[in-house]
Amino acid sequence: MTPQKNIIDILSLSWSETNKRFVPLMCLAGVVPLVSYLANLLLPEAQNAAGQINWISILSIFVFTALSGYCTAALILLAARRVHTPGQALQAAWRPFWRMLAGSIILYIALTVVGIVLGLIIFVTLAGLPDNSSLLLVLAVVEILLITALILTAAVYLSLFPYVLVLTDTPIFSSFLQSFRLIKNAFWKTTGLLFLLGLISGAVLFLAGLLLGIISFILSLVLPVLANVMGLLMVPVTAGLMAFTQVTVTLFYLERSQINRQVPAAAVPPAGPEA
Repeated sequence: MTPQKNIIDILSLSWSETNKRFVPLMCLAGVVPLVSYLANLLLPEAQNAAGQINWISILSIFVFTALSGYCTAALILLAARRVHTPGQALQAAWRPFWRMLAGSIILYIALTVVGIVLGLIIFVTLAGLPDNSSLLLVLAVVEILLITALILTAAVYLSLFPYVLVLTDTPIFSSFLQSFRLIKNAFWKTTGLLFLLGLISGAVLFLAGLLLGIISFILSLVLPVLANVMGLLMVPVTAGLMAFTQVTVTLFYLERSQINRQVPAAAVPPAGPEA
């Protein structure tokens, strides 16, 4: 059986892989933050001062969401070395994108229904208790914490389903079960990896935003025109984080797949020789 890497080894390997293919990964990962920057710069707010909805902005949100999902599918293919260039990744991501989109919609509906049911259970439980504000408050907090823990646990167990859908022929509903199987014996390892990735991303974005904010403030006093485009410098930062995150989780998925020996053959045929 393949020896399991610890979290530090996975992050180290991911850093090495990201550096080796820095240019193609950044070119693909940079599409989403660049479009986001241009949209925020050019499009009006979704709702104006009069309270009227701007449907162009609403439509742009849906387009941006779809673009994010499409680029994510392409980035997973590139990170898994199923393709060698951003162009190949974008061509190969079409079918996996629709599968991933359908799976995300199904999961969103399921979690929404579960949330409503659990909310009703809390309401009925608290409504049937004696009118004791202290007791009700304690029980409400306990139930909310339990529901939050349940949702977070489900999120961890289902975190690999997009990778199953993009990299295999597994049916949509079976991908949820497959994700659970892959993580079943590595729940805390998966939780720790996802937590560290979120911590790293949050810290980098905070520090980069703080630094650029200071620079932008200084430039606004001297050259206001340059201050308005400082946000563009966040594009490579965000793209780098996206690339590193997708490479990390993809490598983790491939490790878990090899260990479990339960993943079907790849849906995407191998690409041609690397240019």
